[in-house]
Amino acid sequence: MLGHGPTLSDLDSRDSRSQSVTMPDIHHERGPSSASRWLNCGGSLTYPQTEEAGPEALEGTRLHHVASEYLERVYHGNLSSFVVDEQTEKDLVILQPYYDFVERTINDLNDPEKYFELYCPPTDIPLFGGTVDVLLIDGDLAWVIDLKTGFKFVSAEDNEQLLCYTLLAKKRFPQLKQFRQSIVQPKVNYSATHSCTLEELDELEQRIRSNSKADFTPGAHCEYCPGLGDCPVADRNLVQIMSYAKS
Repeated sequence: MLGHGPTLSDLDSRDSRSQSVTMPDIHHERGPSSASRWLNCGGSLTYPQTEEAGPEALEGTRLHHVASEYLERVYHGNLSSFVVDEQTEKDLVILQPYYDFVERTINDLNDPEKYFELYCPPTDIPLFGGTVDVLLIDGDLAWVIDLKTGFKFVSAEDNEQLLCYTLLAKKRFPQLKQFRQSIVQPKVNYSATHSCTLEELDELEQRIRSNSKADFTPGAHCEYCPGLGDCPVADRNLVQIMSYAKS
């Protein structure tokens, strides 16, 4: 495991109920996780933004909880008191490439500020907020790291979700001028890093501000929209949407 703390065998495996992992259950209308949908179709925001929590989503939530708690204790707390049950031990093994990436990144920087599961509430952009998995700040440089727990390849380049997380970080820490963004997918041992500019974040902010619920635009983003099946624009373009889903 990480060089800063004990290995799995060193961790206390007593009753895990004494070490619960909790995160605020806060979802904003314009949240980064669904940015690829509402940025491309403001009309999708007219439908409830709740999604059914299937097995993959529940597993992703659990892995995020374990990851943030582990990193928080490694860098800000006492890892020796981190209680591990059989499921958590399996999760820690899955997450090992993620921990390794975070550690390497921290070591590459100059003693950065470290934030894990950092909640960024809405500021001057209404209904735009979210939680960043990892944010490292080194002077005017921000490094956003996003954990993905699925098997489907996710690119860090031109990633609207990552750009939204980075904009939220910029809103919270106005001194930031340089930005790096990383995707880490531990299940496939994959990671990728991309940089963006202040100009790109300014363009994104303008896109968000001009985003209108009156504009309905069909596309690949319709596949997981809560309005699919009820949206007349999507219904008229169903064949095109299904072709996106198969590609």
